Amino acid sequence: MGNRFLCSAAGVGLWLALCGGCAGADVPVSGPLWDDAVSGDAAGDAAIRDVAAFTPGAPIAVQDKQWQYVEVPGTYCRDGQTTGFAINANLKSDKLVLFLEGGGACFNDLTCAVNPMHYTFSPGIGAATLQRDGINPFADWSFVYVPYCSGDVFSGTVMNGHNGEPQVGYVNLGKFLERIVPTFHGKLSTVVLTGVSAGGFGTAWNWLRVQDAFGPTVAVHALDDSGPPMAEAYLTPCMQQRMAAAWGWQDSLHPACTACDLAGGHVVEPLIDAALQRQAGKRYGLLSHDEDNIIKFFYSFGLDNCSAMDTVSFPPEFANGLFPQGLSDLRAHLAGHTNAAVFETHGTAHVVVVSPSAWKESVGTTTALQWVTWFRDGDPKWVDFAP
Repeated sequence: MGNRFLCSAAGVGLWLALCGGCAGADVPVSGPLWDDAVSGDAAGDAAIRDVAAFTPGAPIAVQDKQWQYVEVPGTYCRDGQTTGFAINANLKSDKLVLFLEGGGACFNDLTCAVNPMHYTFSPGIGAATLQRDGINPFADWSFVYVPYCSGDVFSGTVMNGHNGEPQVGYVNLGKFLERIVPTFHGKLSTVVLTGVSAGGFGTAWNWLRVQDAFGPTVAVHALDDSGPPMAEAYLTPCMQQRMAAAWGWQDSLHPACTACDLAGGHVVEPLIDAALQRQAGKRYGLLSHDEDNIIKFFYSFGLDNCSAMDTVSFPPEFANGLFPQGLSDLRAHLAGHTNAAVFETHGTAHVVVVSPSAWKESVGTTTALQWVTWFRDGDPKWVDFAP
């Protein structure tokens, strides 16, 4: 996909706003920066707004249904090593699963000690949503697997993070998209952006940005496994403030979130609201266990005015029943959006859809497999399920 100069009347306003001028600027015409078809501009004019900048690079020469690892220069794991992503294309499909790996969060010595800081490619990628096994609802789609080694739930933009390490998961994903989008340009109708744990949070954080990259002719849906964007009674403002400062959210927060307040720690809930509003017609699905011990542990660092975030001690425990209440409040909040639904199953386990056996997780007689299939198809049966 070639680059051209874009100095047309339709493009000048955006280019001036983003880059300070048009003359001599090399801007791709064929899909990086989208107008009101994406931004939801009710006025229907030619203004282009609330869009994340994106510039495509070279497409990848893919092999049919074979895992290939693509290392991308200028990307970094926490140990400073270059990272990349894996791709497995079905050349006959017009649909893509873009999967973000999980692995915790790194914001102090305790959490960083158990967070992956490097990635070595192995073709044995185990997510159930990336299998061609006849069970997976996405079995005949193309797949992209994005590893996680930045400790910032794919929201980081800082080269000097905890202990001076790079935490640039958001930047890395942007560089990956610069290769992924051209590879599938003109070939896709649908993308499901999905991930587990840290990748679930990354899914919610990057949903709008991925839609911007693929453009208005591709429907990007979000399937978030165990990254619940809870209200501030559970994911506290002080914790959001600390993550914003530590990971550089000022450079990764999508411009569509005009209600987001980084300084005040009011970000996660306003961001999902902004995404759901702008992505009307596209779906956001959340899967979670109602007593997920890992996310409870993560959120507990926000208790007692974030007192444990600067120590190597364990944080206060989440009160019994507080996490299910948070999920209940989240379901009630999302009920105001017709394009969102939650699958909440009972248990303390972390992540739902990982191994093929996880498809059997159920709420009553409804399995995760059924619910995700309904999500894929936009079936009217795709609604909230909870114990």
